[in-house]
Amino acid sequence: MNAEPDIESHGDEDIFAGYVPAKALRVNFNYLFFPGLILHELAHYLACIVLGSKVYGVTFWSPKGGVVVHHRVRPSSAVLISLAPFFLNNLLAFYFITAAIDGYGVWALISWWLAFSLAIYSLPSMHDLRMSMNSLDRSLHLRRKQGVLGLLAALVWYPVAFVLYYLFLTPLLVFARNRTLRIAWFFIFFWIVESGVFSAAV
Repeated sequence: MNAEPDIESHGDEDIFAGYVPAKALRVNFNYLFFPGLILHELAHYLACIVLGSKVYGVTFWSPKGGVVVHHRVRPSSAVLISLAPFFLNNLLAFYFITAAIDGYGVWALISWWLAFSLAIYSLPSMHDLRMSMNSLDRSLHLRRKQGVLGLLAALVWYPVAFVLYYLFLTPLLVFARNRTLRIAWFFIFFWIVESGVFSAAV
């Protein structure tokens, strides 16, 4: 049996393929809102570089989505790589929302377009979340095989994994699976920006 390759991939598919019911009216959102997809993949790529994971290949944009193929990393790094677009895209979306509110004319319209693009592609894709969860599962499985030291490490790691699974990754999974919620995230994020919560955090 061949050994499992030490390669992982992160990326975003065409999250809105077939979103419009009428087939003739279907539009690939990867074309309309390409800045969000490009920044999504760039965030994965930069996270790999920062965390020291060798990148074997990267596609920043294609009609079907994008992908970053990299060397397998430890679970904590896998989660950070998966969530990198959430932080980078929303940070930039915050900038463009404020620019749109304060701006006028063409620049305001462009800023709204960029903010929407970045926000809807900030959420991890199903593939991103699966990679994170598989990495956590693999880590827990390996720790159970490491005897007493592994058991002690598991006592610390299990609560951390529980928090990552059920308090953070699972809510994101709901958004990732539902296209309407992805769009709704922009309006939720806009409300957060308007309420000043995000400004206070940064």
